[in-house]
Amino acid sequence: MIKFCRSFTVGLVGFVVTLSACVKEGDEDFRYKQIARAWIETKIITNGEPAVAPGRQHVFFSNLKYRRVCAINEYCVPVPEGDWSLLSDSTLQTVYNTEINIYTIKKLDNLNLWLEYQSGKNKIQIQMQTR
Repeated sequence: MIKFCRSFTVGLVGFVVTLSACVKEGDEDFRYKQIARAWIETKIITNGEPAVAPGRQHVFFSNLKYRRVCAINEYCVPVPEGDWSLLSDSTLQTVYNTEINIYTIKKLDNLNLWLEYQSGKNKIQIQMQTR
């Protein structure tokens, strides 16, 4: 009887760990789906002060490709698509034009994606909305 209880307990713990891994994976899939769309910059905040948002478009494709589209009247050199991925629930990485950018996700819902990053001594937040 004791042997059966130990086996049952070990099996139950294994099942719960497996189940929690599946739930976590499902949450991550949902976050990928939430991000995978086109976003337009609506506001940029540098060190707590609003700055002019050029209105670039950031496109996160479901196949994990990434494209940054220049704003109207912004001079940009065309470059190939990059890549994007989630490093954690709150960290997004883009690899674009030989740059690796790591952002902290400050807000993510069906309409808003707010990303924050450090550039030298500057703390920059990009607020975007979906189209």
